[in-house]
Amino acid sequence: MIASLVIAGISPVFAAPPIQTEVKTGRFQTAFSVPSKLATYGEMIERFAGEKGLKKLDANMEEDGVTIDKYEAFTVTLAEETFEVYVPPSYEPSKPIGIMVYVPARDTGAPHPQYLPALDDHYLIYIAANLSGNRENPILRRAPLALHALENMKRLYNIDPARIYASGLSGGGKMAVYLGLNYGDHFTGALFIIGSLNVSDRARLAPTGRVKKLVQTRNRYVFLTGRQDFNRNEIRRHRAAFRRFGIKNTVLIDDISLGHRPPTEKLFRRALRALDGLEKAK
Repeated sequence: MIASLVIAGISPVFAAPPIQTEVKTGRFQTAFSVPSKLATYGEMIERFAGEKGLKKLDANMEEDGVTIDKYEAFTVTLAEETFEVYVPPSYEPSKPIGIMVYVPARDTGAPHPQYLPALDDHYLIYIAANLSGNRENPILRRAPLALHALENMKRLYNIDPARIYASGLSGGGKMAVYLGLNYGDHFTGALFIIGSLNVSDRARLAPTGRVKKLVQTRNRYVFLTGRQDFNRNEIRRHRAAFRRFGIKNTVLIDDISLGHRPPTEKLFRRALRALDGLEKAK
């Protein structure tokens, strides 16, 4: 059996808050209406599960009598979803700005307050979907919501194509691995905060072809952990696996004071510097 699909082009019954159609700055909540083709059921299965996954999906759709094109179907009704956004007040449409698509561990996508000054200084937009925390399905909700967020922000803002980052905290950091690797042709880097995953063919976290080349040579990946983080040893092993996979640009920040909690403003700033390539690999 397959999850229910949402056919592209069908309008949602309601949307709150109103659909965003113009540029805003500061911190606000928003909703969108344009779904990303990167988040269709077929595209996600192809990237996360490969040919075997596509064949299984086709078989399940046939069994269930589903005849729609899997590349025109979505697993969320976009305009019924809400997103938390922070855009630095200094944003000017004439100056391209970076973006961090964040996957939270909790139900709310609201940014941690200590992030905001660093986002201002690094000229970086933050966006995260609500109800996309650890309790939600990674493929049916968490990944597509992040991809829809990126699509719509690119339509509204002058996004710097060299500074499109995935990130997340704890379980959200693991989702940032999925996005940063499997969609490594659309994200130029990722920040894994106290949570990450291994590079593994078995888990479909080993992109191939053009995406693999970009992951290995262009993109930058930052692992943030600390001596009091219970995920520390696992994160260090994952970083080593990235390097064995041939990913050249990785940075490990292993702070003496950080536990399994959001980083301080100082640490978050350091991580952003590494993400932008301003801190050398260690």
